[in-house]
Amino acid sequence: NDNDLVGRFFMEHVEAPCARMILAAPGPLALYVLNQDSMLTRRARGELVLTYEAQREQQILNCSADLSPQGEVVTDEDTNRIDGYPDAADSVIAFVDELWRAFRAGEFPEPDLATIEAFSMQCRSETAPNPNSRVMLSEERDALGVPRVKLDWRLTDLDKRTLRKTFEVLGQEIGRTDRGRIQIRDWLLEDDPFGSPNSLAAGGWHHMGTARMHDDPKQGVVDANCTVHGLANLHVAGSAAFTTSGTANPTLTLIALSLRLSDHLKTKV
Repeated sequence: NDNDLVGRFFMEHVEAPCARMILAAPGPLALYVLNQDSMLTRRARGELVLTYEAQREQQILNCSADLSPQGEVVTDEDTNRIDGYPDAADSVIAFVDELWRAFRAGEFPEPDLATIEAFSMQCRSETAPNPNSRVMLSEERDALGVPRVKLDWRLTDLDKRTLRKTFEVLGQEIGRTDRGRIQIRDWLLEDDPFGSPNSLAAGGWHHMGTARMHDDPKQGVVDANCTVHGLANLHVAGSAAFTTSGTANPTLTLIALSLRLSDHLKTKV
């Protein structure tokens, strides 16, 4: 840790309810009835993402919008929202909040798939690698005397702009193609979307970074073979070595990185 990089560049996916899409032509969607026999089985779901070209044009990071089907639209006036720039009705926000709490509790309500009129939309967004987002040891110790971990996760202006721009562009495109209307939640339109502790619902439990990979010891903790700079017999496998976080779940990538390290070590032992 000669260059004070261990624990820095912590990354996590921002996950929060961001919007609702009201369809112009309601109808059945067979995708959402897959794997419905067991509440323990993960369901199929749709996600919307911007193209790479749109991301470059908007100068934003990766961000996806999960689609979770709802039943009937709460109020008729919601269909008159301007694409991407709504004033959310209290009744709608209360309904989405209730839906989100049920989702977190594993009690997601079953919509009538024959009359789907709307989707709730939750983001899963990449966060920029930030040296000030870091994991440290606190002065507090656990029952065995081991220092507890302290996390200082800091979101940047780019992270906030990515969320807002993604849903604004989606709203404009959904409206332009007459597919429906998108109602962005009020908190995402605020000057500081993450200023309130209640704004950010949760991370994705996808911890990444803190031992980032780079050929230069002054810019990373491990080299291309996941070997810690300056220590020939110490290696780090997994998502700690990630240099960016993307928007997809990291498990397959971190397993691939670990298998790659295993292959490398077999040539050394």
